[in-house]
Amino acid sequence: MTKIQDCYEKFSLLYRELVLRWFVKTELENKRVAQLSLLTDPKTFAEYYAAFLTDRGYGEKDRAEQVKAFLATEFAKFKRYLWQIHGEMFVAGIICDAGAATGKFLNQFRLTAAGEQSLAEQDPSPAFADQYLAELKKRIPALDTLVETYLAEALCSLNRQMPLASAMMLDAASERLFLLLVNRIPDSFEDAFKRTKRVLQVDASLVKLRAQFFQELETYQSENAYNQQRGLLPKDLNYKETHAIIWNTSEALRLDRSLGVPAEQGEVSMDTQRAALAIFPKYAERVYALLDFWKS
Repeated sequence: MTKIQDCYEKFSLLYRELVLRWFVKTELENKRVAQLSLLTDPKTFAEYYAAFLTDRGYGEKDRAEQVKAFLATEFAKFKRYLWQIHGEMFVAGIICDAGAATGKFLNQFRLTAAGEQSLAEQDPSPAFADQYLAELKKRIPALDTLVETYLAEALCSLNRQMPLASAMMLDAASERLFLLLVNRIPDSFEDAFKRTKRVLQVDASLVKLRAQFFQELETYQSENAYNQQRGLLPKDLNYKETHAIIWNTSEALRLDRSLGVPAEQGEVSMDTQRAALAIFPKYAERVYALLDFWKS
């Protein structure tokens, strides 16, 4: 990660916690419309930041040191990123303008329903792309670079109000994960999976590949259920749960991608794509759990 990316991620997180979670709520409670320009003045920012830290449980001494240190070393950089992040949240539909009638576009703002929902989510919302990716890479440090690239494009497309483009890229990430899985079949599975290996080389259909992969895996699991042969899945990676997570998720993402073609199936919406991105980490984690298990 570059210094610029690291800086952006840090201030994006601060923006979410300070501006969206706390500042908007505080101003609303005081019957005021949130104005971002208040946070660009050092003196006013110090007052708000001190109140924010108080709300987070900081004592007087620690609070004063935090405010002083931030103003001295971080405030100038924070101001530089503040309006950029703010604008991206507007494009993503997290905030909306509340001051257009006064000519102060985006300075006065409020949360949208989608913004309130994103902040209520326990895991990082797809609306906060950098935090979503950072959390996923914490869970999966060895995340494939191509999967990460596709996923970043899916997040960016969603936050630019292009859900179908997001679905296409998310399905590409899903297919890449599954191909990594098939290519990691251990030597002890070679005979049982030789047809799957051959399909991988000559058949581009991921639907057929998934079906054959799980058929062969189930057969292998059944044949070795009463012995300790290397390769048998442990309880936390049991076949039925693994099949449900990987098959159902990857198939759902494939169908989402296809919705743009057959109109009778409906269409990909912002809400359905947010939901798809929300379930993707669990799918990726299960794939990498299998990869790690077979590697060992």
